[in-house]
Amino acid sequence: MLDCFEVSIKQKLDLNVVRSALAECLGVPVENLVDESEYWGLPDSGRESSVSLRVYFSDVGYGVLITGLSVLDVRDERLWALADCLSKKLGADVAVGDYRDEVEGYPDRVVVFSPDGTKAFGIGISDPEGNFEVELLPG
Repeated sequence: MLDCFEVSIKQKLDLNVVRSALAECLGVPVENLVDESEYWGLPDSGRESSVSLRVYFSDVGYGVLITGLSVLDVRDERLWALADCLSKKLGADVAVGDYRDEVEGYPDRVVVFSPDGTKAFGIGISDPEGNFEVELLPG
């Protein structure tokens, strides 16, 4: 089964730096991180060991958005572990969806992992241009 995941990185970072950290945190070789069109061109056996990536950069709000597709289990607690790992490797805040969904009535709730190991909850906000920011919740 294919899993889709999204990760937003606060700082705008070099693609190779992001790919290297992502490969390490996912436990796959960096050459197995491929763009979406390359992924769908792979034979089934190649797709099983690869991760499809779409990477977007922004000068406003969170600087990097990664959308991934893979047979790797990157859901729930594993997505949080990935975000925590990326935050520490990249030295930047990393936001992912709160898999507990609509906790306390917030449908767009996200978790922001910081390089110091702390986490905070917030609401993900996207503007019409596709820029993403997080409004942290009190507490």
